Amino acid sequence: MPSDPSPSSGLLAESAAAATTAETVNVAKVAPAASKLRGVAARLRSKKGMTGLVIVLVALITTLFGDFLMPHDPTAQIVQNRFLPPVFDGGTWQHVLGSDNLGRDILSRTIAGARVSVGVSLVVVACALVVGTFLGLIAGYFGGFIDSLIMRITDFELSLPFILIALIFLAVLGPGALTAILALAATLWINYARLVRAEVMKLRTLEYVTAARSIGVGPFTIIRRHLMPAILPGVIVMATLDLSWAMIFEASLSFLGLGVQPPQTSWGVMISEGRGFLTQNMWIVLAPSLAIILTAMGINLLGDFLQDALDSESGSNPESAQR
Repeated sequence: MPSDPSPSSGLLAESAAAATTAETVNVAKVAPAASKLRGVAARLRSKKGMTGLVIVLVALITTLFGDFLMPHDPTAQIVQNRFLPPVFDGGTWQHVLGSDNLGRDILSRTIAGARVSVGVSLVVVACALVVGTFLGLIAGYFGGFIDSLIMRITDFELSLPFILIALIFLAVLGPGALTAILALAATLWINYARLVRAEVMKLRTLEYVTAARSIGVGPFTIIRRHLMPAILPGVIVMATLDLSWAMIFEASLSFLGLGVQPPQTSWGVMISEGRGFLTQNMWIVLAPSLAIILTAMGINLLGDFLQDALDSESGSNPESAQR
């Protein structure tokens, strides 16, 4: 007669079945996230997405290759060239956008300012994304005291005006690009933490996460393999939209003298230096102002497009799906 199976054999069989279930359900849950990103790429042919993408690419190319695009030294002061008008106002092609009160070429300064304004925004969003996503994952998955502590910190920061946070960093570090980066990142990480926490609290009760825990998969492995792919699309959309917010507020801090300081060039610094000549030589502030407006518009168009595309892929936004 065949012998009865041992208890250990039954336990191994159950573990193997649970592992198979966890992997199967995980693939089923993570696959939609990948399909969403593929759907976004397929929809980039729309006018809205292409317009935003082109503007963002131009801003990035200007930021990365500005040294090769500047026709003049942005810091060179030539007194004889003070207040030269732009080419559309009777100026010459040697200074397409004219010059400022110190004879510096405005086009070159606008290109140089892109490196600081766009670069600072990218660093701010990257720092806020990493810190906020990590804390949101920890708070949402573990809950309890850790969750309460992180959420109370976010509530406290939400009660503080942004300018007060900037003044705190200004008092400690003094004005500069680092002050702007820290002040903006200290404000933005809250959004990522709250978004990720809310998503993780929904995901941690699903079958594939429960199955992974039941076979002894560690919490950080579950977070890395099962939860992060699911929250990635929403985080990408938020990061895209936050880029324009960070760029505008960096310009605001620099305009107020709390951020980037001369002789370093940023769009906010250019507007601050040219505001005294606005009534007679408005082209001094026209170029950096338009650069901020167009770049922010392009980023917002791209972010809205990504949001619509992801909502359409998930079926959560019927209006977007019909576009």
